[in-house]
Parts: sequence; C-alpha cells; structure tokens
Amino acid sequence: MKTLRLTTLFFALAYAVVLIHYVSFDHRGKEKKIEESALRMQYVEPSFCFKETGYKEFAYVP
Repeated sequence: MKTLRLTTLFFALAYAVVLIHYVSFDHRGKEKKIEESALRMQYVEPSFCFKETGYKEFAYVP
C-alpha cells in the first residue's frame, strides 16, 4: 500500500509541476513573436537545384 501511495504522490507532483509551468508560460508573448516572424517571411518556394541527385531524393521523398 505504501508503494501505491508513493506512486500516486509522484504522479500528482509531476502533474502539478507541468500545470504550474503551463500556467506561467507567456502565451501572448510567444504568439506575438510568431506573428512578427510571419510578417517578415517572404514567399517560400521549394528548391530543385541540388549538387547531387542524392540530395533531392533525401529532401523530397514521395
């Protein structure tokens, strides 16, 4: 029974740590940084010019 209580306590503490980290995370700041990065990005096109054919097969596997 002691092992069951210790296991339950361990998982409860682990869950509490994860929950505290989630609550303290700056979601709005991270979203703002993502939006700023998205505004700076240009239109992206895939590159089909490789030094060797092996690179193309590695990058664009169907």
